[in-house]
Amino acid sequence: MTDKRKKLTVYLHPEDDSQDARAMEIIESVPLRTRGDFFRAAIVGGSALYQLDKRLP
Repeated sequence: MTDKRKKLTVYLHPEDDSQDARAMEIIESVPLRTRGDFFRAAIVGGSALYQLDKRLP
């Protein structure tokens, strides 16, 4: 069995970008124990939206 998992690292700059600041607010509102699931859902959902229309996410 091969391991096809992918680890992602993302840097947000809330002091420079209002969208990053809003994203940080949302992330910090999610409990720590469920953040991994939240990140996965956000990436999968954002990817689906991107396929529909690249302007959405």
